[in-house]
Amino acid sequence: MALDIARAEPLLSRIAQRLEAALNGPLPCKIETLGEALERNGFSFKRNRYALKKA
Repeated sequence: MALDIARAEPLLSRIAQRLEAALNGPLPCKIETLGEALERNGFSFKRNRYALKKA
């Protein structure tokens, strides 16, 4: 289920939110553990980072 959600959602935090909604409860693991498991299956994620545009 997590792999299917990860294919549609680019952000790890959103994947965790959608998993919690699908499971009707909290994640059974830490978000870091979820990220590591997805990385082992070929997914990679970038942090959300907001920065000012350089002139």
